Amino acid sequence: MYWDGSCETSCDDPFTQNTLYGENICEFGCTTGDYLYDNSSCAATCDSGLVSEAIKGENRCTTSCSGSEHFYWDDSCQSSCNTPLIHTVVGGKNYCAFPCADSEYLNDDDSCSSSCDSPLVVANLHGQSLCTEPC
Repeated sequence: MYWDGSCETSCDDPFTQNTLYGENICEFGCTTGDYLYDNSSCAATCDSGLVSEAIKGENRCTTSCSGSEHFYWDDSCQSSCNTPLIHTVVGGKNYCAFPCADSEYLNDDDSCSSSCDSPLVVANLHGQSLCTEPC
């Protein structure tokens, strides 16, 4: 049972099932008014680049990507997340992370470095820096 009195045979995502006084209930996991993120954390606001949706009167903060798309660090949705980028699934959503720190370059050998020295050149991947061969 949900707090709004509706009954279902199971709890839909993002709700979790619990038992209270012998009754199965569906819980939201955040304080009323807070946003539940895909990673199950709660916050008072929904971060820029994500979308808020109301589910049974509760706030969820998630990506705008379709089920098969990957959410990138620049708030875009892409059809793939290829190595060396890091693919993770959080709360049933696909995420794609850059493997280096914001101030680092991703090299052709998948390592990260603080500089990109000649003859290598800097390329851009969704706002992050790559250090690669010129051709």
